[in-house]
Amino acid sequence: MTTVASGGAVLRGWLPVSVLSELPVGGVIPLRVQGKELVLWRGESGELHALDAFCQHLGAHLGYNGRVCGEDVRCFYHGWAWSPAGENTDIPYDSRTHRGRRIRPWTVAEQGGLVFLWYSGSADQPQPQRPAPDLPNDATRAWVTRELVADPRLILEALVDPALLRFLAGGEIDLAGVPTSSDTRFEVEYRRDDGAAVRTAVLDVATGVVVGPGWSLTVAILPVVDDTVRILTAITGDARASDRAMDRILGLVADMAYQPLPGGSGEEPLRSFRAWRADLESSPIGESGDRVSTTA
Repeated sequence: MTTVASGGAVLRGWLPVSVLSELPVGGVIPLRVQGKELVLWRGESGELHALDAFCQHLGAHLGYNGRVCGEDVRCFYHGWAWSPAGENTDIPYDSRTHRGRRIRPWTVAEQGGLVFLWYSGSADQPQPQRPAPDLPNDATRAWVTRELVADPRLILEALVDPALLRFLAGGEIDLAGVPTSSDTRFEVEYRRDDGAAVRTAVLDVATGVVVGPGWSLTVAILPVVDDTVRILTAITGDARASDRAMDRILGLVADMAYQPLPGGSGEEPLRSFRAWRADLESSPIGESGDRVSTTA
């Protein structure tokens, strides 16, 4: 299979970075998010915290062999401790802390069995400007992880594109009505040739849910580094058929390159979806209320 590079697409918004089962109380794991190294941990209170990865003493990666002390994470190398706000709180061999050294904090949230991280792409906007994706509760079941080289934008587009969605839905499928969107959600409904409904909802920039007759698929995408993406999927209903369909879709996407849509008709709902997504990423605060996306 020939892999086509994505050209370094960067997603801005809520990104899924981990499954909850990886982080018990006191758990510490390393993360790589769009080329950035981070550390994620769960404090003794049960709260999740994330910082840039490297200890500001001698540069050790806090995600490897770091340990939790209260709500802080302690470096394995010389024992410097860092608060969730990125402040140095303890140096074992010194009665003072180092106030001049800080580590950048990141905002995290838990939804539907996943950990999400707010990635704005700007140090001036560290706090989330919209709520984390509201995933269905049944997504707390087991997640399947895949990694591949692909443009992350194309993976979610596949879930709103009838040409690719038929692999998941089975049979022919046609658009039913005009796609609708709000500041955090894009929704579209299809009808199969047997009349059954298939509904897709894309939640923020990296998460989508497809619901068909007797089954559902939740897809969460984390751009890791360069063109590599980590894909988390959770399925209800006919898991084997949906897994095979997802593998086929990812096989197609891995051989694709992201292209601007040509002019003319016949590009719905992709044209509406791309317009909504561009607005979401360029205006993180968003707009309240529902709207119909019809512009290119």
